Amino acid sequence: MRRFRAQMSIGTLGIVALALACKGRDTTSPSAVASVTVTPSASTNVEVGGTQQLGATPLDADGNPVMGQIVTWTSSDSTIATVSPTGLVTGIAPGTVMVSATCGTRGNFVTIFIQPPPASVTVEQAGATLAVGASLTVYADPTSESGGAGFAGTIVWSSSDSAVATVTRTGGVAAHISAVAPGAATITAATGGVSGSGMITVVKAGS
Repeated sequence: MRRFRAQMSIGTLGIVALALACKGRDTTSPSAVASVTVTPSASTNVEVGGTQQLGATPLDADGNPVMGQIVTWTSSDSTIATVSPTGLVTGIAPGTVMVSATCGTRGNFVTIFIQPPPASVTVEQAGATLAVGASLTVYADPTSESGGAGFAGTIVWSSSDSAVATVTRTGGVAAHISAVAPGAATITAATGGVSGSGMITVVKAGS
């Protein structure tokens, strides 16, 4: 009987020790957070009046997400950009801010550039002449009211006649034009409610 009780005592102590060990590894506590990642992590451009949704993930020392944590968002200058409790950034005025995400004593930040909206768009290399089968890279140049660079955002390209020339956005402010058949087509770049265009003339190969 004494031997049986001793075995029970040892078993009970083992269970208590295991429970204490598990409690010591509680990954739901803010103290379990070793770092915070912010996405997008690269510097981001936002137009005045525009928004950008940010995300934050608290991580433990092994790089695993720590669930159930409260993340606090702050902007280094709310006159340039504000950030909501859910990480939504709103551009207020041109400038640069750092938006931070904090969880407990850990945090991270991302740089946000607030850009003035475009007042006009110019299509560079407008008026070019291409032979059938040839191609050309063109660029959109958004300009703000002050004459400086305006926020490009996503450039939407279009051709007035894709049977003559097609246009495909290749990234950023660039687009690829392909000459299909003799004629003329207007290539238009639009962003932020403004647009600009230029004429592309296509001639027979060897002309």
